[in-house]
Amino acid sequence: MEKVFAKSIVKRFRPSGMETARLTNSGTEANMLAIAAALHFTKRRKVLVFSGGYHGGTLIFSMDLMKNRCNVNLPHDFVFAPFNNIEETKAIVQALPAESLAAILVEPVQGSGGCRPATREFIQYLRRSADDQRCLLIIDEVMTSRLCPNGCSAAMGIKADLMSLDKFAGDSMAFGAFGGRRDIMEVFDPEKSGLQHPGTYINNAITMSAGIAGPEEKNAAQVERLNALGIEFKTRIQEILITHGIYAPHPAGASRSIAETDSFKYQTMICPDSPSCPAHERLPIIFVTGYGGMVTVRFSGFHAKELQTLYYFHMLEHKVYLAPRHYTALYSELHDADVDKYYVCIQVRGPNKIG
Repeated sequence: MEKVFAKSIVKRFRPSGMETARLTNSGTEANMLAIAAALHFTKRRKVLVFSGGYHGGTLIFSMDLMKNRCNVNLPHDFVFAPFNNIEETKAIVQALPAESLAAILVEPVQGSGGCRPATREFIQYLRRSADDQRCLLIIDEVMTSRLCPNGCSAAMGIKADLMSLDKFAGDSMAFGAFGGRRDIMEVFDPEKSGLQHPGTYINNAITMSAGIAGPEEKNAAQVERLNALGIEFKTRIQEILITHGIYAPHPAGASRSIAETDSFKYQTMICPDSPSCPAHERLPIIFVTGYGGMVTVRFSGFHAKELQTLYYFHMLEHKVYLAPRHYTALYSELHDADVDKYYVCIQVRGPNKIG
């Protein structure tokens, strides 16, 4: 059964670079093994990662943790660069010793990092950089595989050397997978290399059956519907914030997009409450980011954490259940009437204003 499932995964994600795949217990494990494969294949040690990145419980790169280096991350030789910032990333890569970079690990949309999409220019720069450095580009599609029929990599016009998947490809069961170029994945072939990959539940019969039968991630029309619902969801929230003076609309009346670019020069992921901050445009106190069916409401400024907590309990009080970080992954059973409840809860009542 696992062979049937693996073949269906490879068939679906072949446009993103998948030639062969291996199953795992989780997305964390998938990313750990993808890194191990890259280190073994290239015989190098350094791994380029990005601010705000989250690739599992042992691969967390929030700005605070990156500053303090106080976490449970694996002891790889990580190199840190700012997400969506080509100029600073290029300088960091160029400063590395020659032939020292084994892999670049990146999410097409940072899920736990605030549903922040990578720009097409940034992700394509990383593909070119990997080619120039003769290292491997690992695309973490643990959260994003559900957004595009063949993966976000293909939608962004690139192929990954390795990519990782998670429960969305397993129809929400406990599951993970990774794969990519055949010559790289052969490092796990016991007849050709020394890497081992055992696992008690990697071919769990229930997970295999759900992954084969589950229609949500295999149906292109369903993916398109969820993404359209996500775009409408994001737009409606922006309109509410515009109405209450949180966003400033464009002259044409369209919602203003929020473009974030990390910068290590200013040691901050969100521009501080200062009009002099040159990192990027000041963010509203409340704003919404996302890509298709991945959306989150976020806060900025000195009281961002307190506001995030208050917002979470406000929505909980009105029976809208969110992750504490407000990550909202739309799924196939949601319809317009369901998300309408969210809009009602976010509306301002009485003389108080949002934020």
